Amino acid sequence: MDTYRKPIKACPEQRSLRAPVRALLKRGARGDIDGFLALVELYFDLISEHLHLCHLGPDDALQKTETILREGWKHLPCFKRLSDWERFLAHSLMAVEVGGTGSPGALRLQSLVELDSDAKFALIAFDLENWSYPWLSLALRIPPRHLRSILFTVRCRLLQIELDHIPRRLRQCLELVSADLDGQLSSGQQKQLLRKLCASEEAKDFKSHWLAFRCQLIELRQQIRLGTEVRDDFLRNLALQLASEDMVRPSLTARLRNLFSYSELDEVEAAPNDFHFGR
Repeated sequence: MDTYRKPIKACPEQRSLRAPVRALLKRGARGDIDGFLALVELYFDLISEHLHLCHLGPDDALQKTETILREGWKHLPCFKRLSDWERFLAHSLMAVEVGGTGSPGALRLQSLVELDSDAKFALIAFDLENWSYPWLSLALRIPPRHLRSILFTVRCRLLQIELDHIPRRLRQCLELVSADLDGQLSSGQQKQLLRKLCASEEAKDFKSHWLAFRCQLIELRQQIRLGTEVRDDFLRNLALQLASEDMVRPSLTARLRNLFSYSELDEVEAAPNDFHFGR
């Protein structure tokens, strides 16, 4: 994994927007089921969209969602920051294998189903759920420049552009166009891009084709999201399941280790019945 050259930080405005969500995480970590369900509701569409694009049918997707969220509840005291919770979701969703039980339909884009797991999560979180670069970078534990490369590569794949067969200068121009779509260019870089766009029909086509494709993505998002009634029924049933689900108490070593890897969560010792985290 690439290491950071400098810490990723969000601007104060972004932090203030996430403060209520962070409060829900803290409530859940203290054993407040209602707080946890309110937190889950904010991420429910992300989870359902990702599982749909893993080719899971509705029943299998809901069952997998329950498994992930029960595991998240169990280890909620391990998550000291909101980005830790989001990393857990990213890690869990990217581990889901593409299934074969989903019924193919006109709205399912096979090219999306076949994306690599990290590219699929990044595309859904950024283009469908409007996550910012800093928060998505933290959730994936990658530097922003790596995230920018992932998004550029996946866009080229979805537009059927073979990067190995285009000139280096054209690739650099397309990379700038992709970064500009993400709001990642300075004013000077935008001026440089404008000059290149004027001289390159391929770059203009890349931008217009991606904007058209993104409209299809938004339409797809609206059609694959589960309805409010399904979501509410799921959350009510989940609350009943969580009432008998014990949390675990992480050791200091486990807390530090889990900042970098969630592969050893199952080894965290279970909390005793009278344990109340945060007291």
